[in-house]
Amino acid sequence: MAKNYGSMTIPQLKLELDKFGAKKSGRKRELVERLEAYARNAHCSRAEPAGQAYTMDLPDPDSYQDLNSDKSFP
Repeated sequence: MAKNYGSMTIPQLKLELDKFGAKKSGRKRELVERLEAYARNAHCSRAEPAGQAYTMDLPDPDSYQDLNSDKSFP
């Protein structure tokens, strides 16, 4: 639900900005624009925590052989 920030008073706008942790200085128009931007992008910051991290099993480095060596590979 979109709020009508233009009809709010400056103290109300500052309280709303405080909820976003945003800068609270400036003229009313700037506060309204800042609040609208934060409200528009609020859903972006709510990322869900990632599940299990990806893992990779690597062979022992000693099992590698240089391709240019003259040893036979087991």
